[in-house]
Amino acid sequence: MSCHDERVQRWLPAAGAFVVSLDSMVNIALPAMAAAFGQPPERVRWIIIGYVGTYAVTSFLGGAAADRLGHLAVFRGGLLVSAAGFLVCAIAPAFGVLLAGRALQGLGGGLVYGTTPALVTLGAAGAERPRRIGFLSGAIGLGFATGPLVAGLLVDGFGWRAVFALHALAGGGVLFAASMFLAESNRQLNPAATGIGHTVAGYRVLLSDRRFIGYALCNAFAYGAIMAFLSSASFVFMGGLGLAAWEFGLMFGLAIFGYILGNLVTARTVARTGIDRLMRIGTTLGAAAGDHGN
Repeated sequence: MSCHDERVQRWLPAAGAFVVSLDSMVNIALPAMAAAFGQPPERVRWIIIGYVGTYAVTSFLGGAAADRLGHLAVFRGGLLVSAAGFLVCAIAPAFGVLLAGRALQGLGGGLVYGTTPALVTLGAAGAERPRRIGFLSGAIGLGFATGPLVAGLLVDGFGWRAVFALHALAGGGVLFAASMFLAESNRQLNPAATGIGHTVAGYRVLLSDRRFIGYALCNAFAYGAIMAFLSSASFVFMGGLGLAAWEFGLMFGLAIFGYILGNLVTARTVARTGIDRLMRIGTTLGAAAGDHGN
């Protein structure tokens, strides 16, 4: 594989994951969408819940489908469905249509997330594999962190529909590039590393580990708390406190940047410090920040 092919192999799957991760933009636009459709905050939260719930399921199913249909085919399909979902949301005439578009986005996003790790590591061996996974993780983190910043400017300048319009253009661009330049052969993938049987066996091993179950439950509760915050924070800060969309986007983006930085620190120090100690430190810092905010 040439250097050009290797760069394409890294960049295009990462670009797809980046576009999907830009969904953090939607949190900034929630109050504007609520006003546009005359919906209370508790109903508008389904814009987030419907999307996350859909891609949480389809990200696993996308990886399984890719083992049978080909990772590139499923990746392209995910980008196509995502772009269609963005477009539906951008022109949605009613709240129900907006929710349907978000479900499409969740389906497409799950297919993209479920295939990018295999695509980005295709043909890599040894130390190159974790480097490519790190590159992919960086693209996802960059999407989450920059999305709110861009969304704040778009909502203030052009309205909430511009968030989805930009998303559609970005998704369509990556789809075009993937169709033109990204090539894949399923024979190059290691079935033992990506097959459904290997995945199920791996889950059985993990589920027999009580420590893993404990950590997974803690992570699930933490993620649930984060989602509860995200679904209401924009109404509190923009509606209750009167922040402009760009101001809340900046604050939200900085918070996500801190989350990504914390993950990087954890990855580098967990072997020396231990996961239990890091979890205690993280919980203490989070509680202290919340108490100070009150």
